[in-house]
Amino acid sequence: MTFDSSGTSAVCTVSGDTVTLISLGTCTVTADQAGDGTYDPAPTETDSFEVTKDAQTITWTPTADTQVNAGPVTLAASATSGLTVGFTTATPSVCTVSGTTATLLTVGTCTVHANQAGDATRAAAPQVDDSFEVTKASQTISFTAPADHALAPAPIALSGSATSGLAVTFSSATPAVCTVSGAQVTLVSAGTCSVRADQPGNGTYAAAPQVTDSFTVLPGAQTITFGQPPATALSANTVTVAPIATSGLTVTVASTTSGVCTVSGGTVALAHVGTCTLTADQAGDADWAAAPQVTVSFQVTQGSQTIAFTPPAATALPAGPVTVTATATSGLAVSFGSTTQSVCTVSGNTVTLVAAGACTITADQAGSADWSAATQVTGTFNVTTDTQTITFGSLAGIALSDGPQPLAATATSGLAVAFTSATPGVCTVSGSTVTPLAAGTCTINADQPGNTTYAAAPQVQRSLTIAPGSQTITFAQPAARLFTDAPLTLSATASSALPVAFTSETTAVCTVSGATVTAVTVGTCTIDADQAGNSDWTAAPAVTRSFAIGQGTQTIAFTALNATAVNEGPVTLAATASSGLPITYASTTQAVCTVSGAQATLLTVGTCTITADQPGNANYAAAPQATAGFAVLQAPAPVTLPATAPPAPDGALTGATDTTPQPGQTITITGSGYKPNTTITVAIYSTPVTVGTVTTDGTGAFSATVTVPAGLAPGSHTLVAAGLAPDNTVRYLTAAVTVVPTAVATGPLPVTGAAVTGLAQLGSIAVIIGVLLTALGHRWTPRRYRSRFSV
Repeated sequence: MTFDSSGTSAVCTVSGDTVTLISLGTCTVTADQAGDGTYDPAPTETDSFEVTKDAQTITWTPTADTQVNAGPVTLAASATSGLTVGFTTATPSVCTVSGTTATLLTVGTCTVHANQAGDATRAAAPQVDDSFEVTKASQTISFTAPADHALAPAPIALSGSATSGLAVTFSSATPAVCTVSGAQVTLVSAGTCSVRADQPGNGTYAAAPQVTDSFTVLPGAQTITFGQPPATALSANTVTVAPIATSGLTVTVASTTSGVCTVSGGTVALAHVGTCTLTADQAGDADWAAAPQVTVSFQVTQGSQTIAFTPPAATALPAGPVTVTATATSGLAVSFGSTTQSVCTVSGNTVTLVAAGACTITADQAGSADWSAATQVTGTFNVTTDTQTITFGSLAGIALSDGPQPLAATATSGLAVAFTSATPGVCTVSGSTVTPLAAGTCTINADQPGNTTYAAAPQVQRSLTIAPGSQTITFAQPAARLFTDAPLTLSATASSALPVAFTSETTAVCTVSGATVTAVTVGTCTIDADQAGNSDWTAAPAVTRSFAIGQGTQTIAFTALNATAVNEGPVTLAATASSGLPITYASTTQAVCTVSGAQATLLTVGTCTITADQPGNANYAAAPQATAGFAVLQAPAPVTLPATAPPAPDGALTGATDTTPQPGQTITITGSGYKPNTTITVAIYSTPVTVGTVTTDGTGAFSATVTVPAGLAPGSHTLVAAGLAPDNTVRYLTAAVTVVPTAVATGPLPVTGAAVTGLAQLGSIAVIIGVLLTALGHRWTPRRYRSRFSV
């Protein structure tokens, strides 16, 4: 058997029974047997098969997890074909790939695709992925605590850094010794201050290991500030001092001159004239060393003094001797003398009465080393020849409402007795009259101070009971009122002067709020006035007043009606009653208009007269009838422009700014007498050409600027403004204009509008001659106009 592939030798070759594959394609092999002496040659057999690309696979060398700041990372993968493997990233937000290098961008999972696209003989390899973790970067902190420091109020700066460059935060591990705010440590007490340094990391860096460092806080030095007291008089008694230590600890003050001054807390008590020397100490504590002692001195000068001396009361001669007393603010003894030796003499503090008269006693204090002499004080009392007593009878009880009462008492001397109140909250006294103020016990003092003959009488007291007073109400009779009157303000007074309260017995007719009565309906309104009393006054008898509330009046306001075309109805009627009650309408001109509800139906041209009524109710009388009339106009006539000739005018347009315009120029016109707020059509004849429309104002007038049509032939023309008159008929106003040519023209001028006479034709020829003469005398430049229309 022989084999041959000569037909596909580019794809495969055959040697013996071996087929060698050359390239991709269809390999066709023929098989022959040439026969021998026995056998004839066999028929050739052919077989074909496809030569396809070889398969390949990719093998990854796994990539280890890597910190984000440790990149880039080299990728490694191989194909069984030996062909080069290509890499791409599946996670571009975490890592990017260029060639065999992966650049790490952020923390996360980095996934890389490995691909081999194949070649002419090998098929593409299946994609293989490799993933690895991109982890946070590690960081460390560099932190050294401050040097040992004495306790002081000023904070100390902290400094630390992280290898990541991120900010380091600080905290105190010993808050009893020191506290931390931001990057400053504040010393609190002596001891060991431990400060922690932390960096919590971020999306890229893991938290750094905490670093703690310590330093010693030594006891702080302190000083005392002690203000200098001024020289002070002994009579000031005390001086307040307040030294302070920089540590804030309490300062102790002591006196080294106890004979001059003593100290208790911050108060210096002055004892004698001299130099007061004070020491200020602060012994320190565990946190603060003792402060250096501070000493201050000030002068205690002589004090001034005064004498308090009240002379005795008038004393009868037989009642002597009399003991007098007086005190000096210095505490030194007061000496006494008499300036009226014929009436009284003094020995020590005993006054011997010699004869009747005025006894004048002097009180003196001569002073000492510590005190200057006091100013002499003098007191006088009467030495009488007899005593006296007061007769003051018992007082009967009264009521508070009884008012002022007379008082009567006599003295055995015949001198006038004076009265005063010992209970001024319950009663007062003026002269010999007691006035009760409140219920309770009123106590009256009766006194007679004596004179040169009589000694003061012993005081006599009498009491009386003041019972709660009775009271009455004064309440004027209110006048009858109408339902529509404004709320009534009530007025009533109680004899006690306490406020009066008002209530309504007829709340269906009237209500009361405070002192204001509001009518609810027509009827009789009954009001009670009460005063409930208090601890001093019994309740007042109620007072009742009634008054009539009559029907209120009302009026109708009927809104004026505008003239209306017969075809523009119905017309809505609008009238209101001051009572707020509904209005009924009727027509007194049934042939012109009828009424249903608040709608007037228009029937024909004429005057429509409407009545408005409100018949009233229980609270309101019927309102006077109101009448309103308006003109019913014919339906608006259609506004038309005659097709050939200007209509007969109702008047002239006024204010034309140019009566000899050229085509394309503008003319401003005004007109009046039209229906307000309607449309006016402006046209120019002979054959009407509408040049604009305008709306009248509220008075029926208008002003418009129109443009002469560019193609309008020169000659006489008529401007016509057509619109509705106030009575809905058509109103025409006209104005004559002569259009002059814009360039030299030959031949006769055309005529528009009404037939012209020979005189008009001569006028036109004169205009043409004038134009020609102007053109010959000057360079003629055609004028350009912009068509416009404005109102």
